[in-house]
Amino acid sequence: MSTRSTPARWRRTTDTVEVRARKYYRRLAARLSEREVAACFDNPVFIVSAPRSGSTLLFTLMMASPDIWTIGGESHGIYAQFPHLRAADAQMSSGRLDATHADARTSHQMRPLYLAH
Repeated sequence: MSTRSTPARWRRTTDTVEVRARKYYRRLAARLSEREVAACFDNPVFIVSAPRSGSTLLFTLMMASPDIWTIGGESHGIYAQFPHLRAADAQMSSGRLDATHADARTSHQMRPLYLAH
């Protein structure tokens, strides 16, 4: 097994492809009507877990099912696009959100971003 790291030019290429793909899917999601976006989400389930609690194993097992869809990783990037989704308690650095953050406007704006990921 090689311990050499990935060449920087390969990482840049991979990053560029990923950025282009995300931009493409964002444009595609922006063209979908609210009804089309809503139709893509039938009772979504979000799994939240503490670090080192087995969530990667759970993710891997669930991905074996053809009936489950994922954005492919963590969703910090989606939440980071909403400045008003700050920690519920400013004294904590956990990024914890509560029910006050789940307003209709945010939900409406967030759904296409999940499709674009």
